[in-house]
Amino acid sequence: SYHRICALKLRYMFRSVGQRFACAARTECWKEILFRVGCHRMASSYAAERTLVTGENVWVEFTGLAAKYNAINLGQGFPDFPAPLFVKKALADAVMKDPLNQYTRSMGHPRLVKVLAEYFSPLYGRQLDPMTEIFTAVGAYGSLFCAIHGLVNPGDEVVVIEPSFDCYIPILKMAGGIPKFVPLKPVHKDVTSATDFVFDPDELAAAFGPKTKAIIVNTPNNPLGKVFNRKELEVIADLCRKHDVICISDEVYEWLVYDGCEHIRLATL
Repeated sequence: SYHRICALKLRYMFRSVGQRFACAARTECWKEILFRVGCHRMASSYAAERTLVTGENVWVEFTGLAAKYNAINLGQGFPDFPAPLFVKKALADAVMKDPLNQYTRSMGHPRLVKVLAEYFSPLYGRQLDPMTEIFTAVGAYGSLFCAIHGLVNPGDEVVVIEPSFDCYIPILKMAGGIPKFVPLKPVHKDVTSATDFVFDPDELAAAFGPKTKAIIVNTPNNPLGKVFNRKELEVIADLCRKHDVICISDEVYEWLVYDGCEHIRLATL
């Protein structure tokens, strides 16, 4: 536990300084030393160095400010409606079935991954193997963390099309990867739609090199809302094939496509 870790550190300190601290360890004075010295040093020096590159999270700051000033939080999606009744009923039924309340397959419950394979196979134009090609995680953050840390080694370069979702870079840097940014730029001054933002194909190609391990593509894009068209995605797919690069395709908003745009799954190209 937290206190036990601090106590172990203090015990080591006591041995190195002398036995005169032994009695203090049996008094209330020991608790004072524990919190003033041990816990302070733990907070300042015990965090893994790889976590120090993540920086501050804008959503944590915005959510705190919204709560402090009782403001409407437009930074995150907070549904103001209850979950559908059939979902709540299904959850209640599952909880009441004792055999389901046990450890399950770590990569995804067999029934779940089989249903996902049945649903997504037609969308990808091929039969997906539920046991080898589908992995479930705790939310989008968990999925991205697993994908990036499972593929990126320290020193690997990863192409990131920006603006991008805020968690990509902290997760990437924590894995030791090096981001190579390619910006989406407006095609003209009078921008009226997210489709007016495009990447330069030559600039994207220049970002690929011998150290490139992956590219992160988010379509529809957060925060712009841009839906990449087929021509743009084909440029990305061709570069991935040419350089043997993995594409981490974040398509969390695939069902939120409007205004005549078409969501194209990059894995189908």
